[in-house]
Amino acid sequence: MALARIEILEGRTSDDKRKMVDAVTRALSEALQAPAADPSFRLLEYPPSQFSVPYPDRHSDRYTLVEVTMFAGRSMDTKRRLDRAILDELAALDAPERWTSKTL
Repeated sequence: MALARIEILEGRTSDDKRKMVDAVTRALSEALQAPAADPSFRLLEYPPSQFSVPYPDRHSDRYTLVEVTMFAGRSMDTKRRLDRAILDELAALDAPERWTSKTL
């Protein structure tokens, strides 16, 4: 089981938000080999006064945080595969090319 939390600034359309949730769902299902209904999601929207964008000269108001919580025991290879799948899925939604993972 996995829990994904997506945090964004206000201003995205309902369609954009749905596509983002669907993209992360596909990535989790693919990388973790889990049924599409397995992952739980929270999409949180913040007004600009409650969301600090790091390095505003390098990030836009489309800055997005995706946090995935899973049970312990997943291999580093699985975590890397999940990271790559999330980045690939979001890139298909016109995410900036310079999105990279700094955690793995």
